[in-house]
Amino acid sequence: MNKLTKFLLIVLIFASTSTASTRWRYNDIFKFQNVTDNDHLEYDSTFRKWVNVSDITLDGNLFVLETATPTAKPGYGSIYPKVNNELFFQDGAGNEHLLHGDSFSGMWFHAASVDTVAISAADTFTLIDSFENLTDEDDLGNTVGSIANSELTIGANGNGEYTLGFHASITSAGANSEMVIVMGKEFATPLSISAATNATPIVITTDGTDLFNGDMVTIVNGTGNTGVNGDWILTAKSTNDFTLLDMQGADSIGNGPYNADSADITIEYSGELLMHRIVSQTDLGVGGTSGTLPLVTGDKIALYVANINATRDLEVAQVTLNVRRIAD
Repeated sequence: MNKLTKFLLIVLIFASTSTASTRWRYNDIFKFQNVTDNDHLEYDSTFRKWVNVSDITLDGNLFVLETATPTAKPGYGSIYPKVNNELFFQDGAGNEHLLHGDSFSGMWFHAASVDTVAISAADTFTLIDSFENLTDEDDLGNTVGSIANSELTIGANGNGEYTLGFHASITSAGANSEMVIVMGKEFATPLSISAATNATPIVITTDGTDLFNGDMVTIVNGTGNTGVNGDWILTAKSTNDFTLLDMQGADSIGNGPYNADSADITIEYSGELLMHRIVSQTDLGVGGTSGTLPLVTGDKIALYVANINATRDLEVAQVTLNVRRIAD
């Protein structure tokens, strides 16, 4: 019987004992004696015995049963795997932290000739649909890419904090243009707008506590005060209130009493995850950025472009988009 087998036998017998003091012997090699819940154990492979010490040392592998989130024990931390191949640490207060669980995907495009992204309206976001290839993805389905839809979708067990990044080589069709290239997060559950002032500028109230000044949003379905609908830059944050400015910084204009909760924020364009620059007609420009966002099951990540005060198309020579979950 090897040491690992003996260890597992000991764990099984010890775990099944309900008394505070336990003695067990296997051919006079292993012995538990006067073991309580507050004791710690070490296996001394030289002297072939267990002793009470401050740590546990094991020569070999430790097999841990996959489990659901356990009940926390105040003052103690717990490390455990779950059936979805994720490893967690739980502190004594019951807070659960992901240690490891792969979730990653990406898309890319590169060709000898540019791909044209048609821009039909100024100061609004257009999906960049140039992608032709998927990168490697995790084998758990935690992030799934779609070339057909030019998006990356967070799967059933993909909740968490993510690093996101993109890089692009681009030109502008017709003339130099001021453009914003940005990652957009389409919410699995849109953020409801409970109020929107009939004023200039419009001030909205939303439950989007993770939104910040400089973020941009797409708002749809607003009734009564339909001036709330469109693509906006958020400013003057006050708790859950934001002022709406257009992409050139002009005030939004209210046009009637707002029907409460009628409008939703469907897409957030993070102010951290964008490239804002003059795009040349003749010289290939390169750039990109990276940052972090919290993502949940059903959220979709894609890349967008807005042409500021013009409708010149974006020409893409190369573009890459990647997301990867990080431990928290």
